[in-house]
Amino acid sequence: MTSLSLPRFFTGKPSAKPAFDLSPKMRALIAFAGVTMTLLASFALLRGFLGFAPDHAATRHLAIIIHVATVLPAIPLGGFLLLAPKGTPMHKSLGKVWVALMVATATSAIFIKTSGSFSFIHIFVPMTFWASYKLIATARAGDMKGHKKEVLSLYLGALMIPGIVAFALPGRLMNVWLFWIILGRQPARRRCGRKLQSAHSSAAVLAPDKAHPRPRGGGALFVSPR
Repeated sequence: MTSLSLPRFFTGKPSAKPAFDLSPKMRALIAFAGVTMTLLASFALLRGFLGFAPDHAATRHLAIIIHVATVLPAIPLGGFLLLAPKGTPMHKSLGKVWVALMVATATSAIFIKTSGSFSFIHIFVPMTFWASYKLIATARAGDMKGHKKEVLSLYLGALMIPGIVAFALPGRLMNVWLFWIILGRQPARRRCGRKLQSAHSSAAVLAPDKAHPRPRGGGALFVSPR
């Protein structure tokens, strides 16, 4: 290696030609799914963090926080690994990071239950564990055909399908933050609106002869568009 040469990690050149070729249609599907899901998730998070979407009780649960924090970077990273050159040191290193994110996402999902019980979406938890194991095993064995199969099933199956469900089902965190809107002149006060209204009602009962003007902007409402 000369003083001007770069480590192979940054060159993007595979050490050997892997038998992991994707058809143009499959590459287009992966690119479309990855970019669309990443943009939707980013926009939903932006609305939620900036206060343009209603508050959601899910943001107070540690398991859901971990789930969201691990699944969101897994979406663009998985698409990049499928579309980028295979067999490079960077591909191998980022591939380990992606598998770790997927396993963490599936593990946190075990502790996320609807009405105290598992739902149909939890079927992807064992699927993710098994596909992650097979993904590593086939890569170490040099079985690129099997490796390709497991990666695609993990990305398009265990990642994209639950993602679509998360946006489609009303009431879920991503659905609320992406589609629901706040009705009210001052959405920033939506957290204390009910307390203000409750305090006003109590004061009116105790002292009905006094005027108690209603606070402006209190009790913001949120609805899901039809």
